[in-house]
Amino acid sequence: MPYRFLAAGLINDITITIIPVILGSGIPLFANLGSDIPLKHIETKNYDFGFVQVTYEVEKPIIPS
Repeated sequence: MPYRFLAAGLINDITITIIPVILGSGIPLFANLGSDIPLKHIETKNYDFGFVQVTYEVEKPIIPS
């Protein structure tokens, strides 16, 4: 359940690998997190065999003092 770590602010970056296959059904990548989590695009890699990897930095919310 990595989404719990994400919702708790314990993950600094995320790399998602996109494989060019359309599935008829499946498990959602992230469950209901309760709120949006802002991401900053860091890098995209394209591979000759069709995969695409996208890396994002998880932006920490600014908490007013």
